[in-house]
Amino acid sequence: LKQTLNEREVKIIQALIELKGKAKQNQLQKYTGISKAAFSRHISSLEAKELIEKKSLGRVNLIQIKVS
Repeated sequence: LKQTLNEREVKIIQALIELKGKAKQNQLQKYTGISKAAFSRHISSLEAKELIEKKSLGRVNLIQIKVS
């Protein structure tokens, strides 16, 4: 799995695990310390790899580890 993920994507997945599998996007971005623009790109990439799900809660996105 780590072979298909870059360092920041691994950091995002690890942070999600530490945060019990889900977190608001802005909370997760601050927790990882990744800039907003880069964070958005990595979230899109992880979503495309079907490792996470992004759910819209009004103006906030909820990011969670995808369970098959």
